[in-house]
This record gives sequence, C-alpha cells and structure tokens, in this order.
Amino acid sequence: MRTLLPALAALGAALPAAAQTEPARPVVLPNETILRVQGEGYSGAAPDRMWVTIGVETAGATAEEALDANNRKLAPVVELLRVRGIEPSDMQTTGLDVDAQYDEGRSRSRERITGFRATNTINVLSRDLDTAGDLISRLFEVGANTIDGPRFGVSDEEIVRLTRLAEADALRSARAQADQVAETLGMRVSRVLLVWDRDVDVRNGSGYIVVTGSRIMDTPIEPGETIVSAEYSVEYALVPQ
Repeated sequence: MRTLLPALAALGAALPAAAQTEPARPVVLPNETILRVQGEGYSGAAPDRMWVTIGVETAGATAEEALDANNRKLAPVVELLRVRGIEPSDMQTTGLDVDAQYDEGRSRSRERITGFRATNTINVLSRDLDTAGDLISRLFEVGANTIDGPRFGVSDEEIVRLTRLAEADALRSARAQADQVAETLGMRVSRVLLVWDRDVDVRNGSGYIVVTGSRIMDTPIEPGETIVSAEYSVEYALVPQ
C-alpha cells in the first residue's frame, strides 16, 4: 500500500491535536494508493434583514429627572418603529442605565455629583432593507441619538440552504482535485475511504453609520452579501488505469 498526500494535506500540521483526530481507518486493498485532499466550497445570498441598536441618552439634575426625560424621548422612537411595521418580537431592550455624573475638577476624595445621565438602548430587527436607510434617519429625527450597527444577515432557513450548497461545492472541489491528481499519475479514483473535518463558516455583511450635524439625509445602507464557506477533508483510494 502506498500513501500520497498532496500539499493541501500539510495544512493538518497546523491544526490542534484534537482537530486532527481521524476516524477508524477502512481496509485498504493492496493495489490502492491513498490520496487525501481538502475541498473548499462557497455559496452566497443578499441579506434580507438588518439588526441595529438604537439608543437614547438624556441628562437631569436628579436620577428621576434623567430617567423621566429618557422615557419621554424614547416613546416616539418606539412608536415610529411600530408604525414602520417592526413587530414587538423584533424589538428588545438591551440596556437601561442611570449613572451619576461627577465634577471632574475636584479631587477623588471630594467627589461631587453634578447630575445624572440615563441611557436606554433597543436592539431592532428590520426585515425591509429597501427602507432601512430612511428608517434610521427618521429614528434620529424623533429622538434617538446613539446607534450601533448595522449588522446584516439572512434567516435560519436560508443559512441552512446556503450551508448545503457550500458543502456540495466543497465535496465537488475535493473530487475534482482527486481526479486531476489521479489522471496526472496515470491512475483513477476507485472509491472514497474517509470524509472528515467538516468546517462551516458564515460571514454576514456588516458596517457602521456615522451621523453628524443636526439634520441628516436618508442614511445610505449597503448590506453586502452573506457568504457561507465549507471545508471537507476527503480520502480517496486510487488504482492503476
């Protein structure tokens, strides 16, 4: 029995020991040569949803005043989200803080509270990317004054579909490599011995928004593309032509 390991197999040397553990080896026939390859595959789709965290910050002489001002300023923000079709299940409060503000000019031993700052943030899921830029702009107009995001993606069902496509692409790539090496050696692929070390990675579109000035135009939104990549290590048995 002979063993042929192309350059791709050398990547295994850089993996942790646990990731290099191979399954039980099949029986290899005397006339077979082992070929190990790593196939990579990709699939992509335009995002169909956007996550963004909107916040409202307010100040007051007391904690009660700061929080009351925050509640009043946040109310039209939430109302706009509802009017624009954002479902209650797609809005989630992720942070509510009321912090004392200190006189920084005094020494630490003589700290004096000069006021309070209240912050309330809401994580929002928008399924309408065509109007997402306009929504962001209108949120600032009605009272929001902080933003984190946006982050783009697709539904769980779409992730599953893209994953299957990427996996199939990776396995086709592995077979194409095996066929090419076998042909070069005057051999042919006889059968698959092992398939292992499956790895799938999802990369969603992401970006950020910078707002300056007292009034903004429609915020440009560029969602990019959601990419799913897959890798498979495959071991083939080669036999003479």
